Amino acid sequence: MDKKRKDFLNKIGIWILVVIFIALVAFMFLRYVYYSNCGDLSCFQKNLQNCERTKYLSEGKTIYKYYIIGKRDGICKVNVALLGGEFEEADLASLQGKNMDCYLPLNSAVMPDQDISKCHGLLKEGLQDIMIKKLNFYIAENVGRINYQIYQSLTNKTA
Repeated sequence: MDKKRKDFLNKIGIWILVVIFIALVAFMFLRYVYYSNCGDLSCFQKNLQNCERTKYLSEGKTIYKYYIIGKRDGICKVNVALLGGEFEEADLASLQGKNMDCYLPLNSAVMPDQDISKCHGLLKEGLQDIMIKKLNFYIAENVGRINYQIYQSLTNKTA
């Protein structure tokens, strides 16, 4: 009878270990793999303020995929990828498939791609290149008018 009892306890011990292992795997999946899915912007912004693991596909001319990764040290990490859209410029089309990681303060309601100063990655670099090219074009196109405005502001201060 003692042997039967030991076998029974061994089987219970094995089942307890199996249950603990399954619970641990489920916890790891929910903590590090699973993202809840938001279907609209208000859902995403609510989860962004709380920095809850979420994914969201934006709608509009430019399609972004957002992943709220999680929070650490008062900062919420969000990954932003440019998936596609109707691009007016060839430069923007070249950024398709690129992404960036953005580090936002907790309780922020600002979309990560609206303030790229808090982001790092190939997408940010590409967006900055496009902005610099546009600025250079604007300056070259309006250099005479800009010089005249600078001249006027300098002469008005000294007079």
